[in-house]
Amino acid sequence: MNSSETLSPAAGKKAMRNAIFAQCFGMLGISLFENGIMLLYLLALGISQTKVVTYLAIPSMCLICTIPAAYYAERIGKKKIGGSGNLLCVAGMLIIATSGFAAQGAAELLAIAGTVLLALGLSMFQSSWFALLGGVVPAQVRGRFFGTLRISWQFSCIAVAGAAAWVLGRCNALWVYQIIIAVIAGLMLMRSFFYNRIPEVDQGPPPD
Repeated sequence: MNSSETLSPAAGKKAMRNAIFAQCFGMLGISLFENGIMLLYLLALGISQTKVVTYLAIPSMCLICTIPAAYYAERIGKKKIGGSGNLLCVAGMLIIATSGFAAQGAAELLAIAGTVLLALGLSMFQSSWFALLGGVVPAQVRGRFFGTLRISWQFSCIAVAGAAAWVLGRCNALWVYQIIIAVIAGLMLMRSFFYNRIPEVDQGPPPD
């Protein structure tokens, strides 16, 4: 869409609804690094506690990549960079899940590689996320929308974490962690389904 086009109220509501669903699925991966599940999985792989703490910080350290990603998002397209970033996140999660099948040394390398891919994908997605929403969320409802958005994805992360904790409370074998991570990777892929339905509206230059 060019700068002269605007969304109808119905199209805008649909786009905002798709954005909420996209984040409810998409934020599940990074939440594993915050709710302790990834920590327990890496320890189950036989990685030392010191290394695990370092690896869990990789997503935060890679946020610097958001800057070059934002540059290319403006040149190539917000949704192209964001959509590719989410696919990288899914690939990273699947690599982390499969690391449990490898020998200890290789498992650690695979876990690192998967985490780096996840972090880079997250940086790519975040680089244009708010710019993309800026074209579909009317200024008069932005506060309410972003409040709803945040509560929605946080609730989804809590629900999934609770379900995972319930399963692990009954069986905490390594393969159970792998299944949980693989299932979450599949749920993250659903983000692309909703993300692709958010129109990319060119807001044009700011008024003089």
